[in-house]
Amino acid sequence: MTKQLRFVALFVILAFVLALVPAAFAQDGTFGLSDEDFALLTDANANSSAAETLAYNFNLALNVTGIEDAEVSADISGTGVLGLSGSPVFSMVTTGSATSNGDTTPTELEVRLVGDMIYWNVGEGWQGSAVEDAMSGAMGSAGNLPINPADLMSGDMGDMGDMGGMMGDLATLDLSSYVGLERLDDMDGAAHFNLSVDVAGLLASEELSGIFGMALGGAMGGGSDMSPEQAAQMGQMFGMMFGDATFEVDQYVNLETELVQRTVLSINLPLESLMGTPGAAVDLMFDISLSSYNEPISVEVPENVEMAEIGG
Repeated sequence: MTKQLRFVALFVILAFVLALVPAAFAQDGTFGLSDEDFALLTDANANSSAAETLAYNFNLALNVTGIEDAEVSADISGTGVLGLSGSPVFSMVTTGSATSNGDTTPTELEVRLVGDMIYWNVGEGWQGSAVEDAMSGAMGSAGNLPINPADLMSGDMGDMGDMGGMMGDLATLDLSSYVGLERLDDMDGAAHFNLSVDVAGLLASEELSGIFGMALGGAMGGGSDMSPEQAAQMGQMFGMMFGDATFEVDQYVNLETELVQRTVLSINLPLESLMGTPGAAVDLMFDISLSSYNEPISVEVPENVEMAEIGG
């Protein structure tokens, strides 16, 4: 198995799991919770999403081990505010460091979004760009993806060939078989909910294995030559490699305000079977706390901004 294929498989797996977990809540059922607890969790997320302003702080820890030329660790903290009332505003300031193959680099970054302009400073002075230009530059590589994001967003699968037909299988995918929810002991006046995903079972499922295999083949340049049966076999093969993988989301809901006050994403992907290296794994923890809902905030346009050329 080539090193490139291993990396493609890893990132496709992360993308699929991250994309499908939110879809679980669009299906009927409570995934193991009581009706009352499920209503509390879903209402809290809806209330938090509807807030016009909030403040946040987060910690990110990442460790990639056992992968040749890709040993990475990062420990990053950040804080900022978000406002969606009227003209949108956003700010983020990060501190910490990242180490890649033994070389450590500070991860000091400041970002501000004011209206339709975004500004950033990595310690070398402020730069700015229109948000539209920045987004166009970020999405410029979409043409290399095996699935066109625009097709997925519009629901138009007509030009996706076998992949389009496979996407229809997702309508029959019962995520309750692979996603579990439970309420744990309350903590400091907050209800503690835990969501877990059966990664291996999900990837190897009849409905998803073909899409997963076709996405892998497409990313490697051979997706168009694969039959649906071959794609499904490839997806199931890779899915079985992640029997010990864990994907969990912990949320803490303030019982008085019914708002989410903290969310923790934890991912562990053992990669020994995929990489052939003992101890190879990806560990990710993202812990974000939310506060000051619907309170006044201010984000200023920085001084001495140099406009960046993006996208040409």
